[in-house]
Amino acid sequence: MLKDRSSQQVLMDDLAAGDTSAFEALYDQLAVHTYAICLHYLRSTETADEVMMGLWLYIWQNAPLLASLDGSPWSVLSATAEDHAQFRAWTDEITSAH
Repeated sequence: MLKDRSSQQVLMDDLAAGDTSAFEALYDQLAVHTYAICLHYLRSTETADEVMMGLWLYIWQNAPLLASLDGSPWSVLSATAEDHAQFRAWTDEITSAH
């Protein structure tokens, strides 16, 4: 039932159906949080900005998959941000070691 779903879950389902307004609303709700995750791992605002662009593009392109995962949209998108930031930190570390 719709009344049992959180407003973020409704937005995530709408995003999965291609609704740009839902994307904007989720971004507005979670951008600061996902940016903080990126900045935690990357420690550079320039790199965090770059990863954020890639992260939210990934979210848009993979919304149906992300909407189907267990957990709240907040937890799914937080984990996705963490994965993106950790991967970038890891690749930057490898690149700088060579």
